Amino acid sequence: MDVEMFLCWLRKGVRICYLPEVLANMQIGGASGQNAIKGYREVRTAALQHGFSRLLANIQFVGKVTVWWLLQLKEKMS
Repeated sequence: MDVEMFLCWLRKGVRICYLPEVLANMQIGGASGQNAIKGYREVRTAALQHGFSRLLANIQFVGKVTVWWLLQLKEKMS
């Protein structure tokens, strides 16, 4: 949902600013981490639906999956 909201704002020209405070904190092992690949696919689909480049959406997807896979490998080796 966050991605959909930000893509919609971006398309409508909403100005998004950096806040130096922590507003939310996530922990490893939650629902997002357990379904990471599914979530990355949803982000790619949302980007395409909002008119973003198929090439860039796919590059982002492959990059996220690669980082996720490397982190999983590192965790198993620990």
